Amino acid sequence: MISKTGISDLIGQTEGTVFIEFKDDGEASSFTNYLRIDDGTTNNNISVYKNNSLSSLGAAVTTSGVLQCNLINSVGNLKNITKVAFSYKLNSFSVSVNGSAILKDTLGTVPLLLSRIKIGGDSVNSIPTILSGKVNLVKLYKTVLTDSELISLTTI
Repeated sequence: MISKTGISDLIGQTEGTVFIEFKDDGEASSFTNYLRIDDGTTNNNISVYKNNSLSSLGAAVTTSGVLQCNLINSVGNLKNITKVAFSYKLNSFSVSVNGSAILKDTLGTVPLLLSRIKIGGDSVNSIPTILSGKVNLVKLYKTVLTDSELISLTTI
């Protein structure tokens, strides 16, 4: 896992898009944050994660400790290259996985003062959730990409 703080000028504060390309060998814990931007706490964050027990990949937003958006996509094998793009803006959230159709949510707020990124793992309740595999590419955009841009960015 890598983490970088003090990068609020690189993170879209009221809107943006996160992109991650990774390969997961499936040996990690049942829940893993592949990418998370936050304010240094668990109360305010935007994340792309997997839940092995549900065979799902998700993108979520939490503001002041309240889940605002949780877009979940059933996935099969994450051992191949996986590309996820997640855009966020007040009342507008969209995610595309491997060029698939967009999942949307149209209700929720975006946390402010995001200043840290964690890539390839995290901890949940002090339990490490490290990616067992490799991250190839991460991109942060300070704007919301269109649905067609999200699909294009994630097409394998």
